[in-house]
Amino acid sequence: MLYCHMLSKVVSSELTALASQFASINCITFGAPPVSLTPLLPSLDDSTGAGGMFLTFANEGDPVCRTSNTAYIKSLVQLMTASTSASVPQPPVKVVHRSRGSAPVYKPPPAVPWEELPLWPTPAASLVLCGHIVLLRDGKTGVAEASTVTCEDLKDVIFADLEMHSCLVYIQRVKEAALCALTGMTLE
Repeated sequence: MLYCHMLSKVVSSELTALASQFASINCITFGAPPVSLTPLLPSLDDSTGAGGMFLTFANEGDPVCRTSNTAYIKSLVQLMTASTSASVPQPPVKVVHRSRGSAPVYKPPPAVPWEELPLWPTPAASLVLCGHIVLLRDGKTGVAEASTVTCEDLKDVIFADLEMHSCLVYIQRVKEAALCALTGMTLE
């Protein structure tokens, strides 16, 4: 929000005056929750670069990146409690419970192929992530890959692994993805 305020052409404040003292202003977040009603993206065709970069890094599985309203949180809690309750049989659903170095965990194990599993109903998001979204996920070799996604790409996704919100996981995944991007190789 501060980034958008500083670059505003409509608002006049000490912060907007301060912004004129810099060649560019950048904003990079890690595991941030959704905070805007509409995607806030700097113009990519701005040749001056005055807008700088606005990147939001999100780990696949990090529920904080998806908690946009109480309906979503209630749905997530219902999913988490339903999957651990043996007394209430629930059909397996396509949800990432663990994404770091292991396959998704199901309780009970699915009796049908992944493609045929029912989807958990995802409540509509009232808020979205800001900036250009970079999704960090494990690649085929277990090393982090970075992909750009949109808010639309994430609208039907439930992330349910609190471990993915850890600062250490973000640091490790960013380092892995950056090293692979710089060298053009994958780590093994």
